[in-house]
Amino acid sequence: MAAELFEASKIKLKRARVHIEALREAILDYLRPHPVVLEVAPGPTPDKKAWVVRVSNEAPRELAAIAGDAVHNLRSALDLMACELVRLNGKDDKNVRFPFSASEAEFDNALSWRQMDKAAPDVVDLLKSMKPYRGGNEALRGIHDLDILDKHQMLIPTIQYAGAMPLTIQTPIGPVEFTDFSVVPARDGELIGLFAVNLPVPIGTKHLAMFGLALPAGAPFEHREMLHVLEDLAKLVAGIIEKFEMLCAGRQSPVA
Repeated sequence: MAAELFEASKIKLKRARVHIEALREAILDYLRPHPVVLEVAPGPTPDKKAWVVRVSNEAPRELAAIAGDAVHNLRSALDLMACELVRLNGKDDKNVRFPFSASEAEFDNALSWRQMDKAAPDVVDLLKSMKPYRGGNEALRGIHDLDILDKHQMLIPTIQYAGAMPLTIQTPIGPVEFTDFSVVPARDGELIGLFAVNLPVPIGTKHLAMFGLALPAGAPFEHREMLHVLEDLAKLVAGIIEKFEMLCAGRQSPVA
């Protein structure tokens, strides 16, 4: 019986989604007891009070390993597909990889270096239309960059304020809205908002607020919520596989 087109890639994509779901559950487990709150503290000037972040429990470092496994499976799904595309053209898939480049000008070299020029011309044309390089499809290129980064350092998520703006709390004079918030990665003691000292919100007041876990500074998609990024990248890879499946319908996939 002939193998299903891109079966190996689909299995890798499925495994990536298993890791993404595991990451979702682990993040919910971490956030459920509210390990991060906002606290009122003295401001930098006498006329101001400040909202500062208080972290009682840092995000588990194991989350980085789960995220890295998801990224690697997405990258592997693309590589397996690339190998199959070459085999569909009757060529050897040795040293074949899904091609990425630093720029559009370098992409033809990447096609050759990654041996993807051995694929059928219509396959190469579709690859080119996907623009997997910086300045082209940044999300697609980001899969490669995240995978490389994960081989050198863990994708340890940062805590980031994710509450809806403005923040409203009840005070003796009624509800008060706070709008002057920074959404940079939030560390324990980080000042993220200021308000007038005469507002009746006592020093030491703690408020539960929405926090999320973002990709670290310097990483692709930095400061964007990690889970949402991985979900979007899984959809992207699924769409790419589907496009090549439609293109190659009727072609028999040789067993690797």
